[in-house]
Amino acid sequence: MLLTLQDASGRSIEMPAALYQRSLATISRLFVGSRSNLEAMLRAVSQHRLKPVVDRVFPFAEAPEAYRHFQQGDVFGKVVIDCA
Repeated sequence: MLLTLQDASGRSIEMPAALYQRSLATISRLFVGSRSNLEAMLRAVSQHRLKPVVDRVFPFAEAPEAYRHFQQGDVFGKVVIDCA
């Protein structure tokens, strides 16, 4: 039995179903919009000087604590791990 998928250009990709069933892979579709929409959004962000809301910044050495903080669920904004 074959699993038939389509790539972004609409071409068919066939994979043996047994291969997929034995793997840990997850296959899902993702729709992100067009390039022109992305460019329009980036222009708006730049023009209006929009900045993300940052909840908390952790140094790289505290990355596990950053994940724990995020998983607690009481987060408003981005949780940042500083790798610099």
